[in-house]
Amino acid sequence: EFQYYNDMRDTYYTAELSSVWNQALEELANRQDMTEALKSILDREVEKIHKQPQLWENYYLPKLQKFVKQIDNLPEDDLNYPYKDTVVGTSPTSENPRKEGVINRFRSRIQKKVKNIQLLQSKSTAKEENREVRKDEIIDVDIDFDNPQNYHNNQQTSGDDRMEKLKDLVKMKEQGFLTDEQFEAAKKKILGI
Repeated sequence: EFQYYNDMRDTYYTAELSSVWNQALEELANRQDMTEALKSILDREVEKIHKQPQLWENYYLPKLQKFVKQIDNLPEDDLNYPYKDTVVGTSPTSENPRKEGVINRFRSRIQKKVKNIQLLQSKSTAKEENREVRKDEIIDVDIDFDNPQNYHNNQQTSGDDRMEKLKDLVKMKEQGFLTDEQFEAAKKKILGI
């Protein structure tokens, strides 16, 4: 059961597909509006998973696994039994190789998307952490110019050190870790301006 919009009548309808799979497919083949509505619902759910990948493991995957178990336990006299292998596939035997079902392909596709999302998120998190470490390194430059004695000592001993810090600073700006404002502020701090 699902809702769909009938543009001819400018109203929403609650549709109910037959529980017999081949009849449901025939209904969908004859009703493009219902097919589009189901596709739209699927796209919205996939988008939810894209935004919150943990939904796949915690919500959708258990439901999918429950559905597969129900199909595995279909009695032979069930009207859907002849289509069971098409939906959930078959395990390999000595005579026949494993046959992947529609559900397996769908599950693989979604799991691949979830893994890609998680990989991108972990890379993004690592990049942000790296960026924060770099900012801290620059911001924590500690040169005490208030004390003239320290200023003179710093001038003699840290000339090479300041050049090294400036080179690192330029490199970090080129790599996009710093904005122009951050770069200028850090440069002034290193140079004591």
